[in-house]
Amino acid sequence: MLNASLGYKKSAVETLPREDLLVKLMESGILYLKEARKKYKENDIVKARELRLKAAEILMELDSTLDRDNKDKQVREIVEQLDALYGFMLKEMNESVISDDFERLKNIEEVWEKIYEGFKEAAKIYKQMQGKSL
Repeated sequence: MLNASLGYKKSAVETLPREDLLVKLMESGILYLKEARKKYKENDIVKARELRLKAAEILMELDSTLDRDNKDKQVREIVEQLDALYGFMLKEMNESVISDDFERLKNIEEVWEKIYEGFKEAAKIYKQMQGKSL
């Protein structure tokens, strides 16, 4: 029964539209950061580090999806802004790992939540526009 449930969840994620997948990734990354800080405060250091690593992996994946070759001026401006924000977040993540400082994750979380809200709104608008054009 567990395998069927996992298969269903995997299939559900794989069939999500790209914009929904990005929103879900962002949600997961933020949750991993929050949980990592919580586990660290509870003195569950191993679990806290695992969760921080999962958040870092999602952040790197988001960074790798940026369309840095896009020629559209507006898209390029957004990509440059996201690139700078992701760069800051990755730098903070690296510093958190090096110093084992889980409070640094709060800085990342705050920036990530703002980006997430923007992505969520953009996905909503995109879907509305897609619905009108069909």
